Amino acid sequence: MSVEPVRKRRLPVSLTVVTPIVLVVVYVLGVGPTSWLAANGHFSGQTLELLETLYAPLFWSYDNVPGVKYFHDWYVELWRS
Repeated sequence: MSVEPVRKRRLPVSLTVVTPIVLVVVYVLGVGPTSWLAANGHFSGQTLELLETLYAPLFWSYDNVPGVKYFHDWYVELWRS
């Protein structure tokens, strides 16, 4: 009688690489619909404060990273028009 080795379950490498990338893309692109909702009065004051905190890294990059302001303004305008 032979004993089979116990296999550890591992996530595929592609899943561990792709998932964080997808989350970052969704986070960055989420500023468009969020901006539209905020502009149309769908958020309370507390929610707006939470969103400002959540998107603080994007606001920082808007002010400090060349090219981000152009992309951000263009993308948000797509949602607002």
